[in-house]
Formats: sequence, structure tokens, C-alpha cells
Amino acid sequence: MTRPLHTTILRAGVGAMGGLCAALLCVAVLATPAAAQTTRVLGLNVDGDKVAPGDRADLFAVLQAKLRLYPDVELKNPPQGELTDEMIDLECIDLDAECLTRLGTKYQADQVVHVEVGVAGRRHTMRVRFVDVAHGKIAREKEVKAARLAELAPALEAEIETVFGPPPIALPPGTLVVEVDSPDAIIQLGQDYLGTGTATAELAPGDYTVRVSQVGFEDAIKKVSVRSGETTTERVRLAPIVADLGPKDKKVDDDDDGDWVIWAVVGAVVVGGAIAIIAATAGGDDDVVRGPAVLGIDGSSAWRDPATIEGRR
Repeated sequence: MTRPLHTTILRAGVGAMGGLCAALLCVAVLATPAAAQTTRVLGLNVDGDKVAPGDRADLFAVLQAKLRLYPDVELKNPPQGELTDEMIDLECIDLDAECLTRLGTKYQADQVVHVEVGVAGRRHTMRVRFVDVAHGKIAREKEVKAARLAELAPALEAEIETVFGPPPIALPPGTLVVEVDSPDAIIQLGQDYLGTGTATAELAPGDYTVRVSQVGFEDAIKKVSVRSGETTTERVRLAPIVADLGPKDKKVDDDDDGDWVIWAVVGAVVVGGAIAIIAATAGGDDDVVRGPAVLGIDGSSAWRDPATIEGRR
């Protein structure tokens, strides 16, 4: 059945729009910047038995310091023992790409950097290898010769920049000055000790926490911001700790003050009554047997008193 012309045109337009949207979506996806991915790098200790251990340690420090300049590089701790022991553990015959890949897998690294130094005639040699662990191959290998051992350090830094690119430019540090009104106050930057009384530190730009403490005073905690190339001064005044004397003595209630008056009146009444009874008893001449007078506050219990019982007889 032949479709109407306007239906065909409408469906063709929808199809064109769908293709255009798909194309625009692809462009949008391609234009979205990828998130920065961290590269885990295993920098092995510098190898080579023809160079003094101290010189190898210095070259390894250059390697680590250069890699730390890259914020997207995560350094993995290298093996503490000899590489030959690692090779035996990993069943490696040679320290080739396959063996270095196994090392990178063991220490959860994406790349392995192996540096080997030696001596050839009167010249020092250095071989630098970068191993791609995911693909199990050497991504870059370079051999350098130098008349002096000190020339190997900048050559190693140049090789790292060839693989990772130039490191980002670091901003100049700022200066933090902390002044406390007490010369004995202890100043800390986070968990680090800075000094007492007054302390100065060169710091990378950023926010920091300063803690000031002294016996007998309350701790002072300050948030400070250090800017590149500027001096930030933080002045701290400590507040003494106020001794807690506890709750004040409770005042005696007014009712308690009047209790002694009430009992004094009761006592006077009782004593007065006793005197009257004794006087009345002593003044009569009749032969009635009278018992001794029994005094008490509670009259209902007087019958229990032995003297009262004796009088009733």
C-alpha cells in the first residue's frame, strides 16, 4: 500500500532529527573532559653492584622526589630486600619485562621504573626502563652515559619528564607566624611541634589548624589560611582555667530556724505542769495514796511506764 506523501515526509524528518540528536550526543560525550586518573608507580631501588650503595640511594631519592611532583602519581613502596630475592620468589630467570611486570602486579602498580647504574671504562652508565604492567611490556628504555656520577641525576629527571610530562608548577610557599601572649605556651601545627611563645614556618599554600596549649590555661585552636608569597600572622591570647569550687552551701530553711522556738515552748509547758502537780500533791493532808508524777510528751504511752503502774497499785 502506498503511504501518503505527508506521512513519508514526517517520518523522514523524525529520522533526520534522531540522527542529528545522536550526532550531538556523541559530540557532547567526546567533549566531556575525562576525570584525572591516578597512576600507581612502583619505583624500584636503584640497582648496580659497581656503584657505591650511598650513590645508589641518592639516585633513588632523586627518582622519588621527582615522581612526587606529579599530583596524579601514587607512589608504591618498593621491596626492602634485594631484587634477586624477589626474582626467586616470583620464579624469574632474568630481570626482564615479564619479571618486572610480575613485580608490578605483586605490589599493585600500574607502572614500574627500574634504574640500573654501572661503570664502562671511565664513564658512568645508567639504564632506565618504564614498564607498562597492564600490557606486560617495556614502554620506554633509555641508556645514558656520563663522565661524572652527578650528571646521572638530571638525566634521570629528564627521562621521567619524557614519560609523565613536565610536572605542574608549584606555587611559592607562604609564611605563618604564631605569636602567643605567654612565652611558655606550646605551639603545634596539626600534630607537629612548632615551638613555644612565637613560631614561624614556611608552608605550602592552604588551610591549617594551629593548637596552642599550656598548663593552667585552656587550649586555643585556630584555623589559619596560608597564601603563596604572603606572611600570615596569628596572635593568640590564652584564657586561664577557672577553678570549680563546687555548689555553694545550702542555706538553712526558715522553718528550721523556728524549730527550736517550738520545742522550747513545749518544754516550758511540760515543766510548768510538772511543778504544779508536785505542788498540789505535797500540800494535801488526806490519806489518799498518790503515785509519783510521770512526765512525758506522749500521754497515750504513759500507762506503760513502771512508775505509773506502781502508783496504780
